[in-house]
Amino acid sequence: MKNLLKLTTALLLTAFLVVSCEEDAPLAAADMVTFEAGSPVEFVEIEGNRVAEVNVYTGNVTGADRTFEIMVNQTATTLDPSAYEVPSSVTVPAGTNVGVLLYRIIDSNIPLAGGTLVLEFGDTGTAVTTQGTPSSSSISISVQYEECPPLNSATLNIVFDAYPGETSWELATGGAVVASGDGYDDPNSVLTLDWCLESGDYEFTIFDSFGDGICCNYGPGEYSITVNGEAVVDGDGSFGASATSSFTIQ
Repeated sequence: MKNLLKLTTALLLTAFLVVSCEEDAPLAAADMVTFEAGSPVEFVEIEGNRVAEVNVYTGNVTGADRTFEIMVNQTATTLDPSAYEVPSSVTVPAGTNVGVLLYRIIDSNIPLAGGTLVLEFGDTGTAVTTQGTPSSSSISISVQYEECPPLNSATLNIVFDAYPGETSWELATGGAVVASGDGYDDPNSVLTLDWCLESGDYEFTIFDSFGDGICCNYGPGEYSITVNGEAVVDGDGSFGASATSSFTIQ
């Protein structure tokens, strides 16, 4: 199973690298539109707002502008609708295969631990598809506060193994999940998220869908959380299907 997953990941990565290069050779399926790779992290100041951007790519270059519908996945998005402004479409100009989607992050009802904004393509018409890797037809953007005081500054670090797609996590307080993550696709990469947390009791749970943790035979995976510069969670990655760590912020 691991070898098969490794081969599949390599093939998908190769396909995305081809479509991501501006004015590169067209794909076999040239009429394709995708979001940029990865899970961007955007920061906003408390009581502030900012304009952020994300790239979209097509599989070929044409002589006319092309416009694609953009939608917010309300089910997967954890931010309140008042916390963002997303345009209904993005345009890839003539003569290029790259378009820039500009959206606004607003400090309204953003959870203290941040949140997630998930964008996806709407109806692309009959001439263009969003086929490809799952992350190519949607993108998950993590929104965090840039400065914490008078709250507590916390940082999550996860070192993935060779199969990051098996890893997910949740941060909860009082039985409510205040932050979570999944859908990672960069083997042996490092995830770093900064949070602003209120004082209280928290539980951090990390999951591995294959049941073999994030270390050992497939890479030196580990995870940790620091609060105000002090380590409160420290895991070596050999946790099987899941591991839960509890900590208190005074």
